[in-house]
Amino acid sequence: MKNVFKTLLLLGSLATFMFGCTGNDGALGPAGANGTNGANGTNGKDGNANVAYTDWKTIDWTGGFFQPANKLSATLLVKSTDEPLFTRDAMDKAVIYSYFKINELAYDNANAEYKLVERIVPSGNGGYAYFKRPGSTKNQGDDFSILTVNTGNPGVNFFKPYINFQTSIYDANGNQVADPRFAGKLAEDYREYAKAVTYRHVIIYGGSKAARIGKPVDMNDYNAVKAFYKIPN
Repeated sequence: MKNVFKTLLLLGSLATFMFGCTGNDGALGPAGANGTNGANGTNGKDGNANVAYTDWKTIDWTGGFFQPANKLSATLLVKSTDEPLFTRDAMDKAVIYSYFKINELAYDNANAEYKLVERIVPSGNGGYAYFKRPGSTKNQGDDFSILTVNTGNPGVNFFKPYINFQTSIYDANGNQVADPRFAGKLAEDYREYAKAVTYRHVIIYGGSKAARIGKPVDMNDYNAVKAFYKIPN
């Protein structure tokens, strides 16, 4: 997996260079079932916070597509994503957390191969995930590539995530070169790869904003967030 670690470092630098800002920090945790688009709300377990949250939503990636001339990466942007929960009141008085449900790479000792395992990551952590390289028929390390999914700062009624795909490999001399398995792939192909990514927002009201930043629960633990604020899935 030596090349995977090189790739992680490359993608982190590329995403930082291209976009410069990320979403709010969030939480790791187990996967939940996909829901229909919409919003729900509940009172927090501590009796003080009001919590609004979306269902798990798919992302409409029918936006911009970018691939540099060196073909080492590819990026999808959304065309427009309206988010009714991101009201002016939410922007001014609440704390917003966004989470992505994506796939990580895990080694299956029983079968001596890798497999994709669903997990939930906070948007602020960059959301490293994996997907199968086109045409790959095995499940070894080089049969998978890395993507990052993240978002810029949210605005009123506005949420705009992006996803970046690593489309390179390392040759025998350790040089990064374009992976021929991605040759000729179009935006539509990358949109298919991206369909596995879903997201949810959690918006916490109640008390002063400074007090809420103290966080009565570890927002980096999605399981804990889900239990504490009584959020389904």
